[in-house]
Amino acid sequence: MTSALIVGGDSDDNLGDAAILAALCHCFSRHERGVELTIVAGRSARKRAAHALPGVVRSLARGWRGLRATAACASRQDLVVVGGGGLFQDDDSRAKMPFWATRVLGLRSISVRDEFAHQWLSGCTQAPVDVVPDPAFMLPAAAPEAGAELIRSVGLSPDRPIIGVALRRWFHRRGGFIPHRLRAGWVANRGTRELDSLLDQLAGALSQVARRLDASVLFLPTYNVAHEADYEICWKLRARLDNTHAALALVNDPALYKSVTGHLSLMLSARMHPLILAASMGTPLVGLAYNGKFAALFDLLELPRRLVWLDDFVTADQSERLESLAIRACADTTDVAARAAQLADIVEWRTAALFDEARTH
Repeated sequence: MTSALIVGGDSDDNLGDAAILAALCHCFSRHERGVELTIVAGRSARKRAAHALPGVVRSLARGWRGLRATAACASRQDLVVVGGGGLFQDDDSRAKMPFWATRVLGLRSISVRDEFAHQWLSGCTQAPVDVVPDPAFMLPAAAPEAGAELIRSVGLSPDRPIIGVALRRWFHRRGGFIPHRLRAGWVANRGTRELDSLLDQLAGALSQVARRLDASVLFLPTYNVAHEADYEICWKLRARLDNTHAALALVNDPALYKSVTGHLSLMLSARMHPLILAASMGTPLVGLAYNGKFAALFDLLELPRRLVWLDDFVTADQSERLESLAIRACADTTDVAARAAQLADIVEWRTAALFDEARTH
């Protein structure tokens, strides 16, 4: 019986990390008959995983409480996979760097999802670092009708143009050693003026694009815990759209989220994985970037870099530029779904080969 332990990011609450975990489970189950997978997750996520993720036979507690059990489990596995979104990102907390470094120290194979990450990580280790697309590209989508029903449930029509929007809080304190989730309450008012300006500019641009496309707006926040609170930022922007039909949906299932993006006319996102999932469904994209991984994603998809940096909203009004990028994205006839499918094939092949690599050592 083949076994693997998957250790990742915050798959409990971050839909992007949940998409990576689900995609890995599906891939391993397709290529290793009878595979037994162990995951690390919080209590509620462990209950969901037992029913929803193929191949998962057990789950271990997250954090220090489960460290001993995780270490013991790792020693018995054929394969240990450390996979998540931005594991090495010191804009949240520099404490994340040694935390994840200790987990990858003994790995035989290291890969990153784009050239941006490769440039930074390859200079930090003598081990070879490969570029392999994000596992979320190979996540199977829920049935189209499931996405359509979700859209109907929030009062929109899947048969009319819809602009999808995924936002995040920005202008918070970045860096330092205390994780953002611990210090969020101490600096709740930090960056309020800048954030309000950002939301005003987004509201102006969204209203104009919705008018030109005769579209509604569907907010699809993906990191809905107190210290990130994507849903709160989405609600604040929704309140500014006085003359635009808008709704908000909290979707916790990445497969369902991907299905919903297939009904959109445009995806505007300050999170990476809504762009990845939407691209896989052939939906036009515009990114609200906060680091180089956004540009690297558009390069992987062989698309023009239709991006506006979040910090640029402070230095000058970006509403007209954002509107222009959105209209150009909608007019682009590039088959982005075909390119995303190529990336999915690459990551599928590389992920399935991990067991073969493990057997040779």
